[in-house]
Amino acid sequence: MLPWPGVRPRYILPLLAPFCWVIGVAVAADAFEWSIAVKRFRVQISSKAIATFVALSAVVAIIIFPLRGATILRRSTKIRSLAAQINTAIPPGERLYAVNPRWQPYLFYVHAPITYLKTLDELPAEARYFLVTPENREKVETSQRWGSSRPRLLAWTKKYRGEESILFVLEPR
Repeated sequence: MLPWPGVRPRYILPLLAPFCWVIGVAVAADAFEWSIAVKRFRVQISSKAIATFVALSAVVAIIIFPLRGATILRRSTKIRSLAAQINTAIPPGERLYAVNPRWQPYLFYVHAPITYLKTLDELPAEARYFLVTPENREKVETSQRWGSSRPRLLAWTKKYRGEESILFVLEPR
């Protein structure tokens, strides 16, 4: 259990085994008495100095990692709010087609099953909900391929890492 807020176990706990291994090897080799030769002088570093350094490093890590973790969580809430915007627009059981969405981390939190396509021309005839980039908006709205259906803009996600996406639904006329 990690008692600090904002710390993600999947990132911190894998570091525990190598840390314990290094400390175990150091203790077994009696590595806590170091001496460094600098030209004519011999500097002896005591185990107390090493223990103080390790303790100070641990205190600094205890302060810095939760603060960093909190910023990651704050970013995650922005991602989840973008996904919630799409989740509310798509009814359960519908498939979402993402046309060249580039890298959009909020798609990980979308509940609908997602099929990724490279171009708008790959969109199947049975598609109802699809996500496009703003560059494709005019092509979607003016395309004749929809036949008796017409695309309606459902949601426009805010910019995240310089990227936006537009959610359309095809409705019968």
